[in-house]
Amino acid sequence: MNQPPIDLVLLQTFYEVARTGSVTEAARNLERSQPAISHRLRLLEADFGVRLFEKVGRRLRLTEYGRRLQVECLDLMARSQHLRERVVRSKMEIEGQVAVGTLPTVASHLLVPAIRGLLERHPGIALRFRLGHVSLLCNELRTGELDILVVVGSPEPDGLDVTLIGEVSPVAGMAPALAPARRGSITVAQLRKLRYLAYGERDPTFDVIDRYAKEHGLEGPHTPHIPHIEALRELAAAEAGFALLPEYTIRRDLEFGRLVGLRAQGLDATLPLAIVGRRNQEMTPALKAVHKALSESEAQASPLRGREFES
Repeated sequence: MNQPPIDLVLLQTFYEVARTGSVTEAARNLERSQPAISHRLRLLEADFGVRLFEKVGRRLRLTEYGRRLQVECLDLMARSQHLRERVVRSKMEIEGQVAVGTLPTVASHLLVPAIRGLLERHPGIALRFRLGHVSLLCNELRTGELDILVVVGSPEPDGLDVTLIGEVSPVAGMAPALAPARRGSITVAQLRKLRYLAYGERDPTFDVIDRYAKEHGLEGPHTPHIPHIEALRELAAAEAGFALLPEYTIRRDLEFGRLVGLRAQGLDATLPLAIVGRRNQEMTPALKAVHKALSESEAQASPLRGREFES
């Protein structure tokens, strides 16, 4: 025959009396009367069918059964406290779904630190990513399909709020074997001696780069146009030529020595790194947490500080 579960209130009472050795102290700690505490002890002893305490003078002393129960209660009370803490933490956890739009290169090269930290701090937030061009992402943000954007460049501000969180610098990326001995910067004359590998897609991020390449005669009738930044990086690493790219897209290659990033003469413009949202948008706790993580991310890039140009 199944026995009913033990009353946890009775066990808590027993634990406190055993810990203090006094019904009076236990009653004070539990904010109950002494008769109420004594009554609970009698109920627990009746439930177990054994004596748990014996009186020695004015103090209570545990019997052998009482000592065994005290050992079990130590673990039970610890688990009870752990359960309470977990429930309290769950009440404080931020939950919700946030749809984030961004460029593929931004997602893979800039957002990894922010996303990792966000998932560790707020496991209840469900992130949904949409990758695409800035104009398409802005339209989806306006219609509510997306909650927030992270873009490089200046999106159309109509109906949108833009928060600048950093800036990135275009650099000339090339294999170490093609780079001049002085690695901080490179002149236009030196660039013209190398094959220019152009990005083949229309993208606001590359307007500054395209304009620079045309104005300085880097692009010719035989210039290859590669519609994929990762392919551009690989071609540059394979010594096929150089590419003008936002510095963050080649940061890992710089760390591993596959590419060198040089400040190109006259290419001084920086590109804004921005978080974009709708005006008068409801900022849910989940959206606020995502916005904060992106704003504080170490992924924010600063312009490359090159040295003076060679003559």
